[in-house]
Amino acid sequence: MIFWTGDDRPELIDVAVGLLAAPCGARADSWLKWTTSRVSFSEDAIHKALVDSLGAGLEAWGKREL
Repeated sequence: MIFWTGDDRPELIDVAVGLLAAPCGARADSWLKWTTSRVSFSEDAIHKALVDSLGAGLEAWGKREL
């Protein structure tokens, strides 16, 4: 799936950014602003432990030295 939307947020369309052909790579850093402060829609997750682990990884990644 490349694009998707949901009934709970019909005004938004999500895009699978890994499919973008950005010159800077799959994360499309020059096109998008990434945040590591939270995992979006974690309250809807089925596997809470996986989301907790992802959140911890994002937090650590956001604090790394560049």
